[in-house]
Amino acid sequence: MPQKEENLSQNDDLTAENLKNSGNEYFSLDKFPESVDSYSQALALKLDNKLRLTLLKNRAMARLKLEDFEGAESDCDEALKLSQNDAKALYRRALAREKLDKIGSAFTDAKEALRLLPNDSTESKAKEMMKLAFENVGKEGEMQIKALNNLLVLCRDSADGANRVWNNGEIAIQTMELLGGAQILTRLIAARKSLVFVEAASTIIQHVFNGLAAMDRSKEIKPCAETVEKNKLPILRIILELEEMLTDPKFDVFVRECVIDLLMKNLMHMDGGLPRGWSWRFIEGRGLYKMLHLATQVPELCDYPVSAETRQHVAIFLTRLYDDMVFDQRRALYSEVVKNVFDGLLIDIDQRISKIKLVALLITLMQGPIDVGFNLLTNDKITGIMLSMADVENGDNLQQSLAVELIVLSVSKYERATALIKQGL
Repeated sequence: MPQKEENLSQNDDLTAENLKNSGNEYFSLDKFPESVDSYSQALALKLDNKLRLTLLKNRAMARLKLEDFEGAESDCDEALKLSQNDAKALYRRALAREKLDKIGSAFTDAKEALRLLPNDSTESKAKEMMKLAFENVGKEGEMQIKALNNLLVLCRDSADGANRVWNNGEIAIQTMELLGGAQILTRLIAARKSLVFVEAASTIIQHVFNGLAAMDRSKEIKPCAETVEKNKLPILRIILELEEMLTDPKFDVFVRECVIDLLMKNLMHMDGGLPRGWSWRFIEGRGLYKMLHLATQVPELCDYPVSAETRQHVAIFLTRLYDDMVFDQRRALYSEVVKNVFDGLLIDIDQRISKIKLVALLITLMQGPIDVGFNLLTNDKITGIMLSMADVENGDNLQQSLAVELIVLSVSKYERATALIKQGL
């Protein structure tokens, strides 16, 4: 008897294999109803799990073609019971769920499928995922926002997938329109407190820059001037929103430092950023003033959250910005803005907070564009302020530590050291 059952099982497998081949042939001829019938007949037989899994996935694909999305989802559910990590079943269920308006679960499936087979038809998968977010015509915006939220996770988990999704100017503009503009796009960075999320959101914004400028720093692809000119309005909006975030007290340290780095990556033409002229606009507008205001902050006494590392981010930014001012006229304008901020702090220099901000600014400049900082240090008034703040009788530990740090930086120049020694004696 067992031998007879084994023979029957083998016969079923042979019959099922023939039915599967017939179904595949019908599918290739776009005869999807016949294809579904063949797969269904095969599934009614006694089969091993491997063949049943294949037939379920094949029938799900045929049902997708017939727009039987519930049937396709059901087939994928059954397939995943047999093999929970089957990428094709997950991907096809994602397609079915998207059509059934199950946007969140569709993205979960699509993301997992991409993770399991990151190099398997990544481009076609990315296109399908873009459809989930951007081609849901007539559907509620809330579902599309949820889809974009899931893209943050995709962006973090798969750099290749994220590149294909976001390195596209049209998609970048659609993203901004869907989210309600550059403000909401840039505020994605602060949507959650997690550093991982901040970095993922920053990557999204960088890919939007890449799409709008047809550039990719990671592949040394420089911006296309023609594309940038075409998309200059959305690019400008993003930059202006990032500028506002520099000094907004609502944002924490990680967000602020992330904003500095985004501006640094994209503004500097000499460093592979946007075409010449964009960094010039930054110093002509409010951008440099805001960055210098940030340079005056210390963690112990700040107008908005900063850390000890924030100064390093600002110093590097100011150095690269100065280097991008390739003409004397531009460098003169840069220095003029710095001088205006410096002079503004000198007006109330008798106030403790003004002294601290002034010295913090000078420290940042001495760690950044040192020539600009040194030009401000070369006067007796500043020397006197530093020495009085460093005096042990002052009793103000914060003033003392900042003053000593600035003195150490300034005496690295021989001429400045001589002036300090003379006045100190």
